[in-house]
Amino acid sequence: MSAKAYEALSKSNELTPVSEAAQSPEQRNDDEKERKKRIRGTLIKFGSLAVFAFIVWVFATISWFSSNRTTTAGGMSVTTSDMPFEIAAKGDTIRNSAEIGEVHTDYQEGVTMYVEEGAPLVTNTYYKTLPSIDKIKLRFDLIEDDPSTKNIDENNNKSIGPGSSGALELYIIPKRDGSVSATITMEVVGYVEVDAYKTVVDEETQETTTTTEKKLMRISDLSTSSCTLTQDKINEIKQAEKFLQGHIMFFDDINTANNNYSYNSLCIDRSTVFDEANLTANTPYYKPIYWTWPNTLGQIAVKNNSNGKRVGIPVVEETTNLGTASNPTDKALVLKYLKDNKSDVFKNLENVAALTEQDIEGKTEEQILALINSTIDNRIYSAETEENFRKLSTGYNLADYDIGTLINYFVIEVTVTSGT
Repeated sequence: MSAKAYEALSKSNELTPVSEAAQSPEQRNDDEKERKKRIRGTLIKFGSLAVFAFIVWVFATISWFSSNRTTTAGGMSVTTSDMPFEIAAKGDTIRNSAEIGEVHTDYQEGVTMYVEEGAPLVTNTYYKTLPSIDKIKLRFDLIEDDPSTKNIDENNNKSIGPGSSGALELYIIPKRDGSVSATITMEVVGYVEVDAYKTVVDEETQETTTTTEKKLMRISDLSTSSCTLTQDKINEIKQAEKFLQGHIMFFDDINTANNNYSYNSLCIDRSTVFDEANLTANTPYYKPIYWTWPNTLGQIAVKNNSNGKRVGIPVVEETTNLGTASNPTDKALVLKYLKDNKSDVFKNLENVAALTEQDIEGKTEEQILALINSTIDNRIYSAETEENFRKLSTGYNLADYDIGTLINYFVIEVTVTSGT
């Protein structure tokens, strides 16, 4: 396990338009501008009891179909426990430190740790958690934009959208020699700016009045009693958050051998493991987690691009060989991901299924729902055909539209649990 920092961005996702559906020239121009913008701002947090370390990434979602939005940061507070390892960040730069402070004031840079490593030896600085520190901010090094690699210059990319990707750079530091096992899970959390209710107390009369103020709120905390949004709008925003959760995918490995595809080893159920033996105490071990927001449905679903449906480089290697239940290929895992998460990937499942009156005649609501699900599953596993591709792409792109118009910010929160 290497302790060397590594910035990895899939350039394949930079090459395609937001939508596979027909677009106006204005939309295509906007897409071209917006796909070149990205942001990464991350926090690391240490947890308690059996849940133990968090990493929070903060991004802005941009409204690539309408107005532009800016970025800020957020996170949550946890307590510390005695763990068999610490976690750490490394790099010269902290993204959005000021914005993070506006939302939460308790994030810290962490305790500095100097490590001599490499050949020739170089002293690298890490920033790690301790029992007295709940959260630290993730750092990174700016790198040159090199078209021959899958790296980008973080300094010039301020927002993200479909087509963005990156690497979560986690370092695990054992407290003693031996083995470390950890389960790492990822959660995508959305935020919106709302007119929140605020109670004001008159200092002289002690009378209270209710007013509103602009406030960044976690989507799960939205309610009609906390802000001016209607329940229908809150429900719409919460569904958009589910779409966001479905469109951000995580992988253990990036394909650096060629440009035929981008990733290997999908993180099933948004989780992965760190399980290493013969580790040395107080040594940082690098565990990257690669994330991507696929630009188009074709990059995910197409098994064979002989019909020319896919635009851009596929997320994983395209193949009609799906392997076996015990040894599935990466394509099989990705297709199963679409199937299992269809309500979080596609908008308007009824329209994606496109059942006819004859299909639903005489059936109960439960039977109709089962038919919708099975019809979409069949479309997913045969996405190369014209109708299936069109229906799936429309549902995928409409979900992206809702993300961009309804959600202002999101974080990727990674929980590291001792044991596997």
